Amino acid sequence: MASYKTNISKIYWCKPASNRIHNENNIDYKIEEAEISFGNEEKGKVAWFDELLDGSLKIPDCKKTQRATTILLCGPPGSGKSTLAQQIAYNLMQQKLHVLYVTTESSEEWLQQKVKSYGWKLSEENFHRIQDNDRGRPEFPHIHILETNLFEYYLRGINIPTKTKEFFEAVDGLLKTGKAITSIGNFSISRGQQKAISKLLENEMPEVLILDSLNVIEPEKRSELFNKFSQLAHLGPKLIITILDSSTNASHESDYWAYLCDTIINLGKKIVRNYLIRTIEIVKARYQSHVWGTHQLKIYGVSNFDKMNPTEKKRAHPYRQEGGIFIFPSIHYYLSNYKRLSPEGEIEGDATKLDNLNNLLNGGFPKNKCTGFIGNRGGHKSHLGYLHILKKIVDDREGGLIISLRDDEGIAKTTLNKILKQEFGKESIDNYIREDRLEILYYPPGYITPEEFFHKMFISIQRLKKNCDGVTLLFNSLDQLGSRFPLCAEEKIFIPGMIETLNAENVTSLFIGVQEPGQPPEQYGLLSMADLLINFKKNQFTRRDYFGHLKESHAGFKKLFEELNENDNVKIETVTLNIERFAGGQSPKFGGIIELVDKDYDNHQYYTKKGLNFSLFSNEFTKGQTQ
Repeated sequence: MASYKTNISKIYWCKPASNRIHNENNIDYKIEEAEISFGNEEKGKVAWFDELLDGSLKIPDCKKTQRATTILLCGPPGSGKSTLAQQIAYNLMQQKLHVLYVTTESSEEWLQQKVKSYGWKLSEENFHRIQDNDRGRPEFPHIHILETNLFEYYLRGINIPTKTKEFFEAVDGLLKTGKAITSIGNFSISRGQQKAISKLLENEMPEVLILDSLNVIEPEKRSELFNKFSQLAHLGPKLIITILDSSTNASHESDYWAYLCDTIINLGKKIVRNYLIRTIEIVKARYQSHVWGTHQLKIYGVSNFDKMNPTEKKRAHPYRQEGGIFIFPSIHYYLSNYKRLSPEGEIEGDATKLDNLNNLLNGGFPKNKCTGFIGNRGGHKSHLGYLHILKKIVDDREGGLIISLRDDEGIAKTTLNKILKQEFGKESIDNYIREDRLEILYYPPGYITPEEFFHKMFISIQRLKKNCDGVTLLFNSLDQLGSRFPLCAEEKIFIPGMIETLNAENVTSLFIGVQEPGQPPEQYGLLSMADLLINFKKNQFTRRDYFGHLKESHAGFKKLFEELNENDNVKIETVTLNIERFAGGQSPKFGGIIELVDKDYDNHQYYTKKGLNFSLFSNEFTKGQTQ
């Protein structure tokens, strides 16, 4: 059993290039081949098409089986079948396999244009129709192109082995079963071409044959086609790939081939809100294991990564060195890789920057688990999330990933820099970005699929894990999901699948949502998945109750409380933090007052420190009235 890496849809990640300086923000980026794992299972460098085929394309020894391995690519027009076939041909050629690409629909010139558009590192001379000046087999094999209207003329007067000639005659006969073009004018094959073909094929016939496509075959002639195809599979090639259009997604067209073809790959397409979504599914693979289900497929042109500015580079996902097919695995694929992982032991606390909050949470947010922040807008949820990310990066020297649905990279950096200076006495987060310990992922609004969104996050997590001992993720703001990314919001498993993946990867995650009218009551699945759920509300207190709660933590409020008149009913509005659910066993509906203190805050002079402050509720005073 031979194993061949197709290297289609290789995974790259984008990371700071410490040796490059860019005038805009002093940080430039580069891409390099990613190394991924699922939990503790190391996979290393991966190409997604190979992963769908259990790591590689398996081809049994045809000398023992007396039959080529056959693959059918089926699907509607425009679904990417020819592009996939061409990329398979290109990558197998680089592994020293001699490929013959027979086209009934295209020309040599068109195929060369496709090579250029994808940026494949292959000269036009290596992807061509046989010419008079061929000198035999080059350093590595050509991909030879034969057009069906010329095919029979290549067989006339060529001195090649009998079995090889039988192979070519079988290909010619197969295509003539249908509507192959026969009008060729005054074409004649030259002696130079005859010698070139003879020299090329006298020692070996093509190892890989690609027939693009069988659409020329009339339906009533399929029984004849079946016999000819069977004959062709026994004449020496290792692998035969055929292409067939189908008006539906896979069923009845591929059923005809199910008894003959070893592997059936269905490519589909659909339009959702004017957004084209291509899909790929391995329906069956006779000689190897494969991944079930439907996955998203996209076709990209040549990558111009090095010509982009830093912001464009960060947004150029999927990161790649050349164009062609790229596959975004389904969320179910990720989850299937984690379902066998055994649960961890007791939940540990991941200490925050606020001592009183750590006391309330038995040590901090649940480490390597999910915490949900929900509540009113303006309740300091994002600020607390940013503060915790910075604490992990600055104090604990871990990694942090911020997914921002609302603020772009510039606005997020401005907020982070303000908190960094106020709470840590440092000036800029650029050093942490340059050290590859902090990344801000911004998703521009659009019809981004759950698979695309998920993949971008997954690759960033994988990179940070390689570089840092621990990773914390902040997802901000969940309330923007429905309006900015409707395709993601419609996928019920999107947020639960993301949380489950982060838990399996031992990532501590904070998800921030707004609990107001217009938002789904389950917060896209967050409420059912979070191990810790914290509610932020705007409450109104009398001054006596307000000062009474704060006096234990801040001496300045103790003095104010002692000076208060017992009948003082002046109202003060502030934000309260309450625990709704805690997997660690903490009682719900208990919390405290959280306030952002700066020079513009009315009572800032009574706090012992600037920035975010949290004070535990006292049982002696009421918890205020919700606004």
